[in-house]
Amino acid sequence: MSTPLDQESTVLYGRFVNAAYVMFESDQKNLTPPPNGLHDGWNLIAWITMSDFFGNDSNPKFYGLVAQKAANADSFVLAIGGTEG
Repeated sequence: MSTPLDQESTVLYGRFVNAAYVMFESDQKNLTPPPNGLHDGWNLIAWITMSDFFGNDSNPKFYGLVAQKAANADSFVLAIGGTEG
């Protein structure tokens, strides 16, 4: 059975999604943008890149990030930016 997220966790995870947007918007052609907007105490450990499976553009794009909590090597967050519009 799953447990609902508390407000503090929801805000934290929202900040990571926002960081993915900020990183993408900083340079939309960069597959490894600098870790702008990450929450304090977390380190970027991987960039998520993918190719769209629809349309004519199959070039890879930055989609999100994986971050690790500095104080706890077992805590990770995977954040993927959504769509706009």
